[in-house]
Amino acid sequence: AISEKRNPSSLLLYVAKNTPETLWLKSLEITDNSMIVKGEATDYSSIGNFVTSLRSSVFVKEANITSTTSTTRDSDKARLETFEVKFVIGRFDQ
Repeated sequence: AISEKRNPSSLLLYVAKNTPETLWLKSLEITDNSMIVKGEATDYSSIGNFVTSLRSSVFVKEANITSTTSTTRDSDKARLETFEVKFVIGRFDQ
């Protein structure tokens, strides 16, 4: 129903403004009241800071890191942490 339609623009803007420079989002999927974010970071602390920032927002009710894996980038052999985080969305607007 139209009354259930939600606009995630405020949530997405918050995510964009609170993504550390050392973390990259590869995909972001919103379904019903959950958001799954997959990406890469140069270190685990960037992932932790990202999750903590979103967890403390008005938008997120719950946040869980569902997976992390260390990989090596082919181009320069730099270590990267790939991750997946599942967020439970509490609200879509401020």
